[in-house]
Amino acid sequence: MPIIKVEGFHGTALENVDEIMSNGFEPKVRDDHWLGQGIYFYSDLDLAVWWIKTKIGSKDGSQCAVVKSNMECEQDNWLDLDTISGMEYFLNEVDSILSNTSHLVSLRFRPSRNADPKSRIKNLCFALDLLKNLRGIKLVAMTFLKDNPSYAPKSISSFENRFFNLPFDFVYRERQICSTSNDIIASKSVIFPN
Repeated sequence: MPIIKVEGFHGTALENVDEIMSNGFEPKVRDDHWLGQGIYFYSDLDLAVWWIKTKIGSKDGSQCAVVKSNMECEQDNWLDLDTISGMEYFLNEVDSILSNTSHLVSLRFRPSRNADPKSRIKNLCFALDLLKNLRGIKLVAMTFLKDNPSYAPKSISSFENRFFNLPFDFVYRERQICSTSNDIIASKSVIFPN
């Protein structure tokens, strides 16, 4: 079975680094984790630095750290929602689980497409947790498209309105990765502060 190797950057408070390096990451359980429960990483170092500086309010980064992690899992335990095959797998397997598992029928979510974003995120979290638990998915990745994220110096739509229309989905892209556990983290090192 082929092994998938993924690199990710996890922002954390500086005070957590020794514990993470000795004992691994401590995942927090929330019902609105967009990629399900687990340990979250960015594929971009700059985003991990921005996130932790924002999260703990340390503009100069003096109380912040970023841990680079190399994750490895078998291909059957990997779900990349940026690929056609990954999205098809997600849709088919969630449909199969919810259609064929009578004890889960009461858990099915059916909000309209106009449901508030928090409900839709909870549904995605629920569906991905089902796949993780029932299909052995250990690592999930997805890119989120944003026009005007808080880290951006300019809004793309404002730029377009001022100058010209850009083609396609010209947006900021945040690729995020969620590991279900420390078991698939092959190595980790502190890269910020350096």
